[in-house]
Amino acid sequence: MEGNLEVHLNLETEIARFLRKPAAIVMGMGFATNSTIIPALVGHVALCIMDLIEQGSLIVSDSLNHSSIAVGARGSGARIMVFKHNGHSYSFLFLCLTSRYEGS
Repeated sequence: MEGNLEVHLNLETEIARFLRKPAAIVMGMGFATNSTIIPALVGHVALCIMDLIEQGSLIVSDSLNHSSIAVGARGSGARIMVFKHNGHSYSFLFLCLTSRYEGS
């Protein structure tokens, strides 16, 4: 279990403000976090927004991501596209996928 201090709340507020979002979450990283948070977040989105169940959620993942991220991605039920680490076509692929999913 992680704690939550005022410094964490201040950091979350500043990150949200910087990204122009209503809120942000800061959490410690580790195998348990990555392998459980990814399926929880992606699964929650898929359950709450019915369109995503039909078209599917998408995770774009670096081939050299830690195994905990790969485990979390597989556990999420999302479609996973892995790109070669430092691959030259990554930026083009990401732009195409982002526009396709954001435009839906």
